Amino acid sequence: MQQKHWALVTGAARRLGREISIALHQAGFNIFIHYNQSKTAADELANRLNHQRQNSAKTIHANFADEASLNAMLAKIRSKANINLLINNAACFKKTNLPTDSMRDWNHLFNTNVKSAFFITAALTKSLAATQGCVINIADIHGLRPYKGYAIYSMTKASLIMLTQALAQELAPKIRVNAIAPSTVLWPEADNALTAKQQTALKKTFLTGDVGTTENVIETIFFLIKNRFVNGEVIKVDGGRSLNSFTPFSFANEKT
Repeated sequence: MQQKHWALVTGAARRLGREISIALHQAGFNIFIHYNQSKTAADELANRLNHQRQNSAKTIHANFADEASLNAMLAKIRSKANINLLINNAACFKKTNLPTDSMRDWNHLFNTNVKSAFFITAALTKSLAATQGCVINIADIHGLRPYKGYAIYSMTKASLIMLTQALAQELAPKIRVNAIAPSTVLWPEADNALTAKQQTALKKTFLTGDVGTTENVIETIFFLIKNRFVNGEVIKVDGGRSLNSFTPFSFANEKT
Protein backbone atom coordinates (compact mmCIF):
# COMPACT_ATOMS: atom_id res chain seq x y z
CA MET A 1 0.00 0.00 0.00
CA GLN A 2 1.22 3.53 -0.75
CA GLN A 3 2.01 5.55 2.33
CA LYS A 4 0.14 8.59 0.95
CA HIS A 5 -3.12 6.66 1.36
CA TRP A 6 -5.07 7.26 4.53
CA ALA A 7 -7.63 4.99 6.14
CA LEU A 8 -10.32 6.23 8.50
CA VAL A 9 -11.24 3.59 11.08
CA THR A 10 -14.16 4.42 13.35
CA GLY A 11 -14.13 3.02 16.86
CA ALA A 12 -10.39 2.60 16.38
CA ALA A 13 -9.00 3.17 19.85
CA ARG A 14 -9.81 -0.20 21.38
CA ARG A 15 -10.64 -3.84 20.73
CA LEU A 16 -11.26 -4.83 17.10
CA GLY A 17 -10.86 -1.29 15.74
CA ARG A 18 -7.44 -0.99 17.35
CA GLU A 19 -6.25 -4.27 15.84
CA ILE A 20 -7.57 -3.25 12.42
CA SER A 21 -5.71 0.06 12.65
CA ILE A 22 -2.44 -1.61 13.59
CA ALA A 23 -2.72 -4.13 10.73
CA LEU A 24 -3.53 -1.45 8.15
CA HIS A 25 -0.64 0.68 9.37
CA GLN A 26 1.74 -2.25 9.02
CA ALA A 27 0.50 -2.63 5.43
CA GLY A 28 1.45 0.98 4.63
CA PHE A 29 -1.72 2.93 5.32
CA ASN A 30 -1.71 6.08 7.38
CA ILE A 31 -4.55 6.01 9.90
CA PHE A 32 -7.20 8.37 11.18
CA ILE A 33 -8.08 6.94 14.59
CA HIS A 34 -11.65 7.83 15.48
CA TYR A 35 -12.68 7.64 19.13
CA ASN A 36 -15.55 8.72 21.34
CA GLN A 37 -14.85 8.02 25.02
CA SER A 38 -11.43 6.42 24.69
CA LYS A 39 -9.16 9.44 24.21
CA THR A 40 -6.30 8.04 26.26
CA ALA A 41 -6.27 4.79 24.28
CA ALA A 42 -6.54 6.69 20.97
CA ASP A 43 -3.62 8.95 21.86
CA GLU A 44 -1.54 5.96 22.95
CA LEU A 45 -2.20 4.18 19.66
CA ALA A 46 -1.42 7.28 17.59
CA ASN A 47 1.85 7.78 19.46
CA ARG A 48 2.79 4.15 18.89
CA LEU A 49 2.10 4.31 15.16
CA ASN A 50 3.82 7.68 14.73
CA HIS A 51 6.88 6.31 16.49
CA GLN A 52 7.02 3.58 13.84
CA ARG A 53 6.42 6.02 10.96
CA GLN A 54 6.41 9.75 11.50
CA ASN A 55 3.12 11.62 10.94
CA SER A 56 1.31 8.42 9.95
CA ALA A 57 -1.53 8.53 12.48
CA LYS A 58 -3.98 11.16 13.69
CA THR A 59 -6.83 11.02 16.17
CA ILE A 60 -10.29 12.39 15.47
CA HIS A 61 -13.14 12.62 17.98
CA ALA A 62 -16.88 12.27 17.51
CA ASN A 63 -19.82 11.02 19.52
CA PHE A 64 -21.96 9.48 16.78
CA ALA A 65 -25.05 9.56 18.99
CA ASP A 66 -24.81 13.36 18.95
CA GLU A 67 -25.64 15.02 15.63
CA ALA A 68 -23.55 18.14 16.30
CA SER A 69 -20.52 16.03 17.17
CA LEU A 70 -20.93 13.90 14.03
CA ASN A 71 -21.32 17.02 11.87
CA ALA A 72 -18.16 18.53 13.35
CA MET A 73 -16.24 15.40 12.41
CA LEU A 74 -17.74 15.39 8.91
CA ALA A 75 -16.58 18.98 8.40
CA LYS A 76 -13.04 17.94 9.29
CA ILE A 77 -12.86 14.84 7.13
CA ARG A 78 -14.32 16.55 4.04
CA SER A 79 -11.01 18.37 3.73
CA LYS A 80 -9.02 15.11 3.74
CA ALA A 81 -8.81 14.48 0.01
CA ASN A 82 -6.46 11.52 0.28
CA ILE A 83 -8.61 9.10 2.30
CA ASN A 84 -9.10 6.00 0.17
CA LEU A 85 -10.28 3.46 2.74
CA LEU A 86 -13.13 3.75 5.22
CA ILE A 87 -13.76 1.11 7.88
CA ASN A 88 -17.09 1.74 9.62
CA ASN A 89 -16.40 -0.26 12.76
CA ALA A 90 -17.80 1.84 15.63
CA ALA A 91 -20.86 0.34 17.28
CA CYS A 92 -22.97 0.41 20.40
CA PHE A 93 -24.05 -2.97 21.75
CA LYS A 94 -26.91 -2.57 24.21
CA LYS A 95 -29.55 -4.88 25.61
CA THR A 96 -33.12 -3.64 25.14
CA ASN A 97 -36.34 -5.31 26.24
CA LEU A 98 -39.89 -4.83 25.04
CA PRO A 99 -41.96 -3.00 26.20
CA THR A 100 -39.40 -0.92 28.09
CA ASP A 101 -37.30 0.03 25.06
CA SER A 102 -37.15 3.79 24.85
CA MET A 103 -36.93 6.27 21.99
CA ARG A 104 -33.60 7.29 23.49
CA ASP A 105 -32.25 3.74 23.10
CA TRP A 106 -33.53 3.60 19.52
CA ASN A 107 -31.93 6.92 18.56
CA HIS A 108 -28.64 6.15 20.31
CA LEU A 109 -28.23 2.76 18.64
CA PHE A 110 -29.33 3.82 15.17
CA ASN A 111 -27.30 7.04 15.23
CA THR A 112 -24.16 5.23 16.34
CA ASN A 113 -24.45 2.04 14.31
CA VAL A 114 -26.10 3.19 11.07
CA LYS A 115 -26.48 6.94 10.63
CA SER A 116 -22.78 7.58 11.21
CA ALA A 117 -21.74 5.01 8.58
CA PHE A 118 -24.08 6.54 5.99
CA PHE A 119 -23.05 10.15 6.48
CA ILE A 120 -19.32 9.49 6.86
CA THR A 121 -19.41 7.52 3.62
CA ALA A 122 -21.31 10.34 1.94
CA ALA A 123 -18.80 12.90 3.19
CA LEU A 124 -15.90 10.92 1.75
CA THR A 125 -17.34 10.00 -1.66
CA LYS A 126 -15.24 12.60 -3.53
CA SER A 127 -12.02 11.40 -1.92
CA LEU A 128 -12.89 7.71 -2.25
CA ALA A 129 -13.91 8.08 -5.90
CA ALA A 130 -10.73 9.96 -6.77
CA THR A 131 -8.62 7.05 -5.53
CA GLN A 132 -11.06 4.27 -6.44
CA GLY A 133 -11.16 3.47 -2.77
CA CYS A 134 -13.44 1.22 -0.81
CA VAL A 135 -15.73 1.13 2.21
CA ILE A 136 -15.93 -1.84 4.56
CA ASN A 137 -18.73 -1.94 7.12
CA ILE A 138 -18.34 -4.15 10.18
CA ALA A 139 -21.79 -5.66 10.55
CA ASP A 140 -22.74 -8.69 12.65
CA ILE A 141 -24.35 -12.07 12.07
CA HIS A 142 -27.20 -10.69 14.19
CA GLY A 143 -28.02 -8.41 11.31
CA LEU A 144 -28.98 -11.63 9.52
CA ARG A 145 -30.48 -13.52 12.46
CA PRO A 146 -31.69 -11.53 15.48
CA TYR A 147 -30.37 -11.80 19.00
CA LYS A 148 -33.15 -12.18 21.59
CA GLY A 149 -33.13 -9.24 23.98
CA TYR A 150 -31.21 -7.09 21.51
CA ALA A 151 -33.94 -6.26 19.01
CA ILE A 152 -32.85 -2.70 18.29
CA TYR A 153 -29.17 -3.64 18.02
CA SER A 154 -30.05 -6.47 15.61
CA MET A 155 -32.13 -4.07 13.51
CA THR A 156 -29.24 -1.60 13.31
CA LYS A 157 -26.95 -4.29 11.97
CA ALA A 158 -29.59 -5.39 9.46
CA SER A 159 -29.82 -1.75 8.36
CA LEU A 160 -26.04 -1.59 8.01
CA ILE A 161 -26.16 -4.62 5.73
CA MET A 162 -28.84 -2.98 3.57
CA LEU A 163 -26.83 0.25 3.57
CA THR A 164 -23.86 -1.76 2.27
CA GLN A 165 -25.84 -3.22 -0.60
CA ALA A 166 -27.58 0.05 -1.48
CA LEU A 167 -24.40 2.13 -1.51
CA ALA A 168 -22.59 -0.56 -3.49
CA GLN A 169 -25.10 0.20 -6.24
CA GLU A 170 -25.13 3.96 -5.75
CA LEU A 171 -21.36 4.47 -5.67
CA ALA A 172 -20.17 1.93 -8.27
CA PRO A 173 -18.02 1.74 -10.29
CA LYS A 174 -15.55 4.10 -8.62
CA ILE A 175 -16.21 3.08 -5.01
CA ARG A 176 -16.78 -0.46 -3.74
CA VAL A 177 -18.80 -1.05 -0.57
CA ASN A 178 -18.76 -4.40 1.26
CA ALA A 179 -19.45 -5.69 4.75
CA ILE A 180 -18.12 -8.30 7.14
CA ALA A 181 -20.53 -10.02 9.52
CA PRO A 182 -18.54 -11.68 12.33
CA SER A 183 -19.78 -13.83 15.13
CA THR A 184 -17.66 -13.98 18.27
CA VAL A 185 -14.13 -12.71 17.82
CA LEU A 186 -13.98 -10.98 21.19
CA TRP A 187 -16.19 -11.64 24.19
CA PRO A 188 -17.89 -8.55 25.64
CA GLU A 189 -15.54 -7.13 28.26
CA ALA A 190 -17.93 -7.83 31.13
CA ASP A 191 -17.73 -11.57 30.36
CA ASN A 192 -14.32 -12.39 31.77
CA ALA A 193 -15.08 -16.01 32.64
CA LEU A 194 -16.26 -18.62 30.15
CA THR A 195 -19.91 -19.01 31.09
CA ALA A 196 -22.21 -21.91 30.32
CA LYS A 197 -23.95 -19.70 27.77
CA GLN A 198 -20.66 -19.01 26.02
CA GLN A 199 -19.77 -22.71 26.01
CA THR A 200 -23.10 -23.46 24.35
CA ALA A 201 -22.33 -20.86 21.67
CA LEU A 202 -18.91 -22.40 21.01
CA LYS A 203 -20.44 -25.83 20.39
CA LYS A 204 -22.44 -24.35 17.52
CA THR A 205 -19.29 -23.31 15.63
CA PHE A 206 -18.72 -26.16 13.21
CA LEU A 207 -15.17 -25.45 12.08
CA THR A 208 -13.26 -24.80 15.27
CA GLY A 209 -15.38 -25.29 18.38
CA ASP A 210 -13.86 -22.03 19.53
CA VAL A 211 -14.27 -18.30 19.09
CA GLY A 212 -12.81 -16.67 16.04
CA THR A 213 -10.01 -14.14 16.27
CA THR A 214 -9.56 -10.55 15.27
CA GLU A 215 -7.08 -11.84 12.69
CA ASN A 216 -9.91 -13.71 10.94
CA VAL A 217 -11.72 -10.41 10.44
CA ILE A 218 -8.54 -8.57 9.43
CA GLU A 219 -7.71 -11.20 6.80
CA THR A 220 -11.16 -10.63 5.30
CA ILE A 221 -10.61 -6.88 5.29
CA PHE A 222 -7.44 -7.29 3.23
CA PHE A 223 -9.23 -9.63 0.85
CA LEU A 224 -11.91 -6.99 0.28
CA ILE A 225 -9.32 -4.25 -0.22
CA LYS A 226 -7.38 -6.21 -2.81
CA ASN A 227 -10.13 -7.92 -4.78
CA ARG A 228 -11.57 -5.20 -6.98
CA PHE A 229 -14.28 -7.45 -8.41
CA VAL A 230 -16.10 -7.86 -5.10
CA ASN A 231 -18.82 -5.30 -4.42
CA GLY A 232 -21.99 -5.30 -2.32
CA GLU A 233 -21.07 -8.50 -0.51
CA VAL A 234 -21.65 -9.40 3.13
CA ILE A 235 -19.06 -11.96 4.18
CA LYS A 236 -19.87 -13.98 7.31
CA VAL A 237 -16.85 -14.74 9.49
CA ASP A 238 -18.46 -17.07 11.98
CA GLY A 239 -16.95 -20.55 11.62
CA GLY A 240 -20.22 -21.75 10.11
CA ARG A 241 -22.24 -21.01 13.23
CA SER A 242 -24.95 -19.18 11.30
CA LEU A 243 -25.73 -22.51 9.58
CA ASN A 244 -27.09 -23.75 12.89
CA SER A 245 -29.55 -22.51 15.48
CA PHE A 246 -27.00 -20.72 17.58
CA THR A 247 -26.76 -19.02 20.94
CA PRO A 248 -25.82 -15.49 19.91
CA PHE A 249 -22.74 -13.57 20.88
CA SER A 250 -20.97 -10.63 19.29
CA PHE A 251 -17.60 -8.93 19.57
CA ALA A 252 -19.44 -5.70 20.61
CA ASN A 253 -17.56 -2.44 20.78
CA GLU A 254 -19.15 -1.09 23.95
CA LYS A 255 -16.88 1.97 23.94
CA THR A 256 -15.20 3.70 21.04
